[in-house]
Amino acid sequence: MEEEKEQSQESPEEKPEEQPAEPTAEQPPAPEAAQLPVEPVQPPPPPPEDTTVYVILGFVCAALGVLCCPIFSIVGIVLGMIVNRKGNPIGTWILVASAATLLIGIIFSAIGSMVWWKTFMRGAQPWRP
Repeated sequence: MEEEKEQSQESPEEKPEEQPAEPTAEQPPAPEAAQLPVEPVQPPPPPPEDTTVYVILGFVCAALGVLCCPIFSIVGIVLGMIVNRKGNPIGTWILVASAATLLIGIIFSAIGSMVWWKTFMRGAQPWRP
């Protein structure tokens, strides 16, 4: 037992230092630092083109679609799509306004046609040469 105590009390200087094992074919070398993939920096998107004229014309055509003829609303829808594709989000509002005025213009045109027919064609005789 005494021998065991003597062996356990040996100083650390007497023990041989273990050298770190060199990497073998089974062990890949340890990476020095974790490398993250580097993504290229993308430039900011270009500013939207100047669409002021298209925006004004789109809303004017939407208004004319109710007041005059629903065909103007179709032109407003086309202008809204152009503005939207050029990067201006107000094009969506032009599309919605033009579509709404298209429906309202069609309803007003139908009502106006019925009123005109009843008013002016009530006592009309067929045309005879």
